[in-house]
Amino acid sequence: MSKFEGVYHRVYIKENHPTKYLIIYVDLGLTEEVEKGEVQFKHLLNYFAILPCMTVACRLMGIEFKHNNYQMRPEIYKELNALCENGPFYVETYDQVNGVLNVKIFDVDQRCLNDIVIENGLAVDIIHIYVRGKIGI
Repeated sequence: MSKFEGVYHRVYIKENHPTKYLIIYVDLGLTEEVEKGEVQFKHLLNYFAILPCMTVACRLMGIEFKHNNYQMRPEIYKELNALCENGPFYVETYDQVNGVLNVKIFDVDQRCLNDIVIENGLAVDIIHIYVRGKIGI
């Protein structure tokens, strides 16, 4: 395990380079490149190490977040985090594309997060982009 934002989480060391590691936080679904001198690992009891990962690769169905150079803008990331603070949420799964599950996420009031991010201008409806023949986002 290693710390992420001050809290220890289970990690998998994906790559071990001379000066850095590429680690995956298996229960958060995040990947991070860290310098060897800046990271501290602690061993887990085998009981905890063999538990299944708590994340599944997925994407919000039918939307594309607005981005710069194929990366989510920091302000969009912050707004999305704020929208996700007050769970619980219900996830409906759909098809898979390239091994990634398409999902729609609903809050307790049955509001769809996919629609909310479009309404708030954080993402665009990709179905309408392709129908209208637009390619830019």
